[in-house]
Amino acid sequence: MSASVEYTSSDARTNHNAVPTYNVNDVRDVKKVMEIRKDVGRKTVTFFEFKGLMAPVFTCFNDDEKKTINISYINRYAKWLKSKNIDGVLVNSITGEGPSLGLLERKVNAECWWRAASENSLMMMLQIGGGALPDVLEMGCFAEELGVHSVCCLPEIFYKPRNIDQLIAYCKVVAKTCPSRPFFYHHIPRITNVNCK
Repeated sequence: MSASVEYTSSDARTNHNAVPTYNVNDVRDVKKVMEIRKDVGRKTVTFFEFKGLMAPVFTCFNDDEKKTINISYINRYAKWLKSKNIDGVLVNSITGEGPSLGLLERKVNAECWWRAASENSLMMMLQIGGGALPDVLEMGCFAEELGVHSVCCLPEIFYKPRNIDQLIAYCKVVAKTCPSRPFFYHHIPRITNVNCK
């Protein structure tokens, strides 16, 4: 198993792994999301491919009264995962208690993991859903700003979509906040009880 995540960008605003901004309609076209994207004006090619093992990472908490998150372990955890031939990390997922975290905690966790993933050559997918819609939209904007490799999103948990059209409409609203990130729907019906047919 091997990982291949290659980015070329002239956008120095975020970091060397940044993906240039594309027209939202081009990025949201399902057939184009995983294809090579060419920006003729800048002669930039963005390629996204992931092969290998991805670990949904745990979130550690301090043993204090408020059970605050403990970010001190993240870089050691990332190094250990890399030493075990893990190629990518899924941050703020169900395993990492992402939906249970507050917005600020989710952002801090994501940013610390992004630094650790970059330093350890790990692909990072950030799970942004499972919360109140304003928080989900804010996390989408934050994922775009960080420049994470990809984004996945749980469905609306409280007002569950009743059909596939409602689910797609929700995903479209969220995906617009991170237009240059590959966007994936995080389908876990046994936990979310969302299984539109």
